Amino acid sequence: MKIIDRYVAREFVLPFIACLTIFISLFIIIDLCSRMEDILKQHVDWRIMLKYYLTFLPIIFVHTAPVAALLSTLYVLGDLSKYNEVLALKASGMNIWRLALPFFFLGLIISIATLLINVELVPRANLISTTIKEEYLSTDKKVSEKRIITNVALYAAHNRLIHVYQFYPQDNRLKEITILEQDEDERVTAKIQAKEAVWKNNRWEFYDCVVYNFNNLGQVIDEPYFAKKMLLDIEETPKDFLRRESSAEFMDLKQLKDYIKRLSGSTAKIVQKLLVELHYKISFPFISLVIIFLGIPFALSTQGTGKIASLGLCILIVFFYFSITNLSRTLGEYGTLPPLLSAWFANILFTSVAIMLMRRTSK
Repeated sequence: MKIIDRYVAREFVLPFIACLTIFISLFIIIDLCSRMEDILKQHVDWRIMLKYYLTFLPIIFVHTAPVAALLSTLYVLGDLSKYNEVLALKASGMNIWRLALPFFFLGLIISIATLLINVELVPRANLISTTIKEEYLSTDKKVSEKRIITNVALYAAHNRLIHVYQFYPQDNRLKEITILEQDEDERVTAKIQAKEAVWKNNRWEFYDCVVYNFNNLGQVIDEPYFAKKMLLDIEETPKDFLRRESSAEFMDLKQLKDYIKRLSGSTAKIVQKLLVELHYKISFPFISLVIIFLGIPFALSTQGTGKIASLGLCILIVFFYFSITNLSRTLGEYGTLPPLLSAWFANILFTSVAIMLMRRTSK
């Protein structure tokens, strides 16, 4: 590693840590102030609140690391330009691609760390924070129940896998239900699809149902059975559907892959959305690497504009990046784009833009 690489790494790390510290502190202060009344009313123990905010650390890191990385890149290159060090490096024969090399490796390290945190820690952190919020910080249970929970999945009793597109807790109603019944070897023996189910008299009543039976080869046997109303012996109650462990948001990578594999006999719409979520869990952490790469030509082409302008530029880049990311993700969920492409579309697009700008800046 050359002196310039060590210098860039040292100058990058300090503002990166400072940015993360500021973001985490601001989040905790703002969230704590907004919840103070509920905390005092509910007499929530300080240890519970400490656990609540500690679980948010990996979540905040994953979502703010790209912004901190971009700000640090603009800061370092801004200082190098301010003291004409960039000109000196170019005069010594170093091109822009060589100058970008230490930033590339720093971005790669941040992205790999973010990936590990996102697939291993964030699902569990989301589950714990959501549980604490619902159990200790919700002052009005009726208000908290006036929500629609989407894509609920349960590994139910008797080798059943249940997926519900929408769950309405206020009236214990399910929409678009798929039930896969499996044998001990995890082969699907039957599939039940229903448009709606309602919890009545301590059991589920299913409406507009279609039942398919399968042989050991996974082929449909006999004609599908249609029923306007069915009573199924399902042990799971509405409280089980409120358990968040089964939601895709709270699954790690292995659990989500296994769930998609098990749900392969379900509707294409459900599988499509889950595949987008799976690929997005992997693609999102690499925003840090791409956004650093994108920030280098912008920083070098706006030399001498000052730190306020750099902050504004950072906000603008991040805004466009996340707008395109959300758009492509939505298109993927609705089937307009393939799941893999929808998850990686923003990264591919902005990497292409970064390469084009780097070529123009190097001339």
